[in-house]
Amino acid sequence: MALTDIPFEFKRLQLPVPAAFAMSSNNTEEHLFKVAGINLDSTSFSHDQLNVACSRVGTGKNFYVLALDAKTKNAQWYGPLQPPPQPEHYKISISKSLKNEKNISRKSRTNLLHKESTKTTAFLNKIGVESKLSSTLNMSESFSNNRSNIHLDKLNQPDLIHECQYLTVISFEIFCQTNESYAFALDKDEIFSIFYTIAYETINGWKIQSSVLLSTQHLRITKPNLLEKSFRSLENKKIEFVKNELELIEEFSKIIQQSDPDIIACYDMKLSLYYLIKRAKLKYNLDLLIKFSRIPEQQDNVTRSRSHMAANGDDLPVIIGRILLDLWRILRSEITLNIYTFENAMYHVLNERVPHYDISLLSKWFIDEGVNPSFGLRDFVTLLDYGWTHSTGNFRLMYELDLINKTSEFARIYGIEFYQVLSRGSQYRVESMMIRLAKCLNFVTVTPDNVQRLHMRAPECIPLTLEPISNIYFTPVAILDFQSLYPSIIMAYNICYSTCLGRIDQLDKQGPFKFGCTSLIISDKILSNLNPDTDIFCSPNGVAFIKRHIRRGILPVMLEEILATRVMVKNTMKLIDKKSILYRTLDARQLCLKLIANVTFGYTSASFSGRMPCVEVGDTIVHTARTVLERAIDFIKTNPHFGGRVVYGDTDSLFIQFPHSTRTQAFEQSHLLVKALNQLYPSPIKIKFEKIYMQSVLASKKRYVGMSYETVDQQQGKFDAKGIETVRRDTCLIVSKILQQSLKLLFQTKDITRVRRYVQFECEKILTNRFNLLDFIFAKEYRGKSRYHPLAPVPALRIAIERAKTNPLAEPNQGERVPYVIGFNTELLNANLIDCVWTLDKVLEYKSQFKLHSMYYIKKQILPALDRCLALIGVNVFKWVDNLLVDINSNDKQQGPILDENLHRNNLRRRCIVCLQLTNTPLCNECREEEDLSETMIICENKANKLERQHANLQRLCLACSDRIDGWFQCATIDCPIRFRLHKITQLMQMAQETRKFVYNEC
Repeated sequence: MALTDIPFEFKRLQLPVPAAFAMSSNNTEEHLFKVAGINLDSTSFSHDQLNVACSRVGTGKNFYVLALDAKTKNAQWYGPLQPPPQPEHYKISISKSLKNEKNISRKSRTNLLHKESTKTTAFLNKIGVESKLSSTLNMSESFSNNRSNIHLDKLNQPDLIHECQYLTVISFEIFCQTNESYAFALDKDEIFSIFYTIAYETINGWKIQSSVLLSTQHLRITKPNLLEKSFRSLENKKIEFVKNELELIEEFSKIIQQSDPDIIACYDMKLSLYYLIKRAKLKYNLDLLIKFSRIPEQQDNVTRSRSHMAANGDDLPVIIGRILLDLWRILRSEITLNIYTFENAMYHVLNERVPHYDISLLSKWFIDEGVNPSFGLRDFVTLLDYGWTHSTGNFRLMYELDLINKTSEFARIYGIEFYQVLSRGSQYRVESMMIRLAKCLNFVTVTPDNVQRLHMRAPECIPLTLEPISNIYFTPVAILDFQSLYPSIIMAYNICYSTCLGRIDQLDKQGPFKFGCTSLIISDKILSNLNPDTDIFCSPNGVAFIKRHIRRGILPVMLEEILATRVMVKNTMKLIDKKSILYRTLDARQLCLKLIANVTFGYTSASFSGRMPCVEVGDTIVHTARTVLERAIDFIKTNPHFGGRVVYGDTDSLFIQFPHSTRTQAFEQSHLLVKALNQLYPSPIKIKFEKIYMQSVLASKKRYVGMSYETVDQQQGKFDAKGIETVRRDTCLIVSKILQQSLKLLFQTKDITRVRRYVQFECEKILTNRFNLLDFIFAKEYRGKSRYHPLAPVPALRIAIERAKTNPLAEPNQGERVPYVIGFNTELLNANLIDCVWTLDKVLEYKSQFKLHSMYYIKKQILPALDRCLALIGVNVFKWVDNLLVDINSNDKQQGPILDENLHRNNLRRRCIVCLQLTNTPLCNECREEEDLSETMIICENKANKLERQHANLQRLCLACSDRIDGWFQCATIDCPIRFRLHKITQLMQMAQETRKFVYNEC
């Protein structure tokens, strides 16, 4: 039986959520429920409990719930976001024939159910519902767990798993003949190749075909069969040759038209699709927007988009009928990386290292194939592998992150277009769901303009964030968190646009009064019919709302449906293999429902750019949340027998210290406290225990760290931080590493001396150049040239201006993280910090003069981060480094001053290769004065040989990654630690060679 045959099409909210089926009863449908094993005469049902059985019935379809009210024994069909009713639940009918439920007679309802009983019975048998249903869904318990006895093998049947959408995705990358390093030059760089991968979705999975179009204008025509025979990596790859760039573009246009892709994906649209479109228009007057479009006769294909791709205000092409995915921008919201290069994304998502070559080098390899076939063929094949790695890698990234399926599920649930999930904000999503519910209840939404928003009353309430009792704690600190506080408040107090009466001080006035962006009129007749004690809720900020038994608000109903559905989704996920496609689909759906519930409050309070802001509603939610948190704090203070004191509170969470308790006792007291606090609030407001910090640091508001334990049986604590440098991306990795290790040492040993030794040891390594440069890279987000003052001392802006001087396309994308390091300026002795910025390509040059600004990293980055934590116990970390320099300087007074005062005043000198004393030369004075230097020569040779072996081992790693002997030298990646290690060892080998010459001369 197909899903479309399920009775009663759901008309209210067409939202796909996992298939769940709740059995219910009607007096005339006893034979239906005998099949499901439900005894209508059972007295085990409470009036607000339902028997529920869950099963998967398809992706992209609706599931239906047939709900039984055990008190009245009436049955009703419900859809994805409509929860089964409580006794006084505001019912909204689903079927067109049930549109006005009160007007439908019992006989009519019975006939409708009887008509579909045969289909329903067959459907129950198909999904494998057993004879007994094991659990109930209790709305009064805030959507507690529901479980069902379902055959797990039924969930994995082909007709019950994700429905094939038969999508076609094309991913492509282009390469040009260029001498540039960062980007192609639009006016002079000719496109010589287009690598593309077409993926077709079938019932059995995705089928992928990779191909390449090559222009032979500057290339000797290589036989494809010779390449395939010589190189295994070219098997199952299609190579097509064209005469010139024009034919290349036209042939690719035909491929787009023939394959008819739904989605066109590139890692960086600016250097692929957009370059291709602009190049064709500039050189050949070809409008690829029309050729690529599914509506070729449509001329207006270029629009101004307000999506994230057009955040800088540029006109970006929109191809009608096709979805364009700029992959690196999408990854910004999917994964957290320091640098969003293709190579870094491949490593963190797919755990694969891939090489990166400069586009000028790739151009050279392409030309060399025609000039010198005996040498250039290997380079040419490397170019082919590199291009296909990028074109297929784009699709592999999307598949691994489940971008297509997840975005599709989001679009179905929100009721918006696929691309709008990626480009539009949370307000658009909330409104899409809310407006469908509002229309069913005959409401229309207000659409205020900018002037109306400007004249709206300013918000008066902010979330409660306490100033923490800043300290380092070695006693248990429990973290209690309110579960979905803002949505719970909306549901508990029936807060909505449709239930708000306005401010209390305005109700006694005649005529309209200010309400949100518009005005409101409340007649005396309405007020006279309301009992102030039982019918009206007065919020702490003086706004009145009618209670749920008078009118159910739209927002509360929507949130109840969302959260109830999410519970059913998560319970269904527990029955499914985590590696299955169905599990990923359901996980996307529950995440979607969670996100939409959490941002509903923001829709009401977005006073600057909101679509329908209402300060009365938004302030009420915030102020009520403050009251809820304050009430919990007062309860803890007035009940000292729980043994805790509040040390910090933030919006919806409390930090409670148990100063005289063990970890086990703290868990017990926390659970008792949670149980007592939950009795203070109406359903569904609920506080839950989250974790316990056995050792912790409360630095300031929204900045804390601790070793967390979530269960009593957990043996090893988890390092959990928020707001400090270990989880921030506006600093470098060395700061995060030293701070995290220092705090772990302090938590484990409670010995500040060991922390001091560790910090001094790490600082000495930095001062003596024993480090990996990868840990010292800053990567700040570039906001676009128009967002800065032209003379602003911002490193990302300075680098962008330098790149754009010769080629405008070389300017970093808006939102791109630009990497750089701080080193000494070799031209200016007293240079400003902005003049000490080095780009990584200059740092990694073979004979670079770069020297790290060690004292800047130590005194301006590492020590301030440590001081913000350790100063809480009176430790001055800045003295540690001062003492370190004094101690090192006093170890050998005969060697002269420790610092080179001439040029790099903050750099320590090198060490003697024999005794490791600091010196200006490879050998110190004592070792140089020895009569026999043979031992010194042996030490020198051993160290040089050790470096050479290390260099050879690292070369093997690069060979495995790039499949080239010279891959270690040609690769230009900026996020691989091997490359930085190779660069460091290469410098040490140069120093070793100098040492050899020095020792031989001394001998």
